[in-house]
Amino acid sequence: MEKRLKEDVKENKENGSVVKIDSFLLKKVDELIKKEENRFRFANKKQFIDLAVYEFLKNFKDKIKKEVG
Repeated sequence: MEKRLKEDVKENKENGSVVKIDSFLLKKVDELIKKEENRFRFANKKQFIDLAVYEFLKNFKDKIKKEVG
């Protein structure tokens, strides 16, 4: 999964754009990353957000598939 995410990010890097993130959410992400058990799992906020969005979209797509048929 992480390999696929890295490939998708690499392919779309040229098309990437800056996205503003709510400061409250960004603070929560920062707090989560700094926890001892997460320090090595997530290198930085961008990596965490990329993974979180990827997982969200994957789960959302699966949910829609189940609802439709």
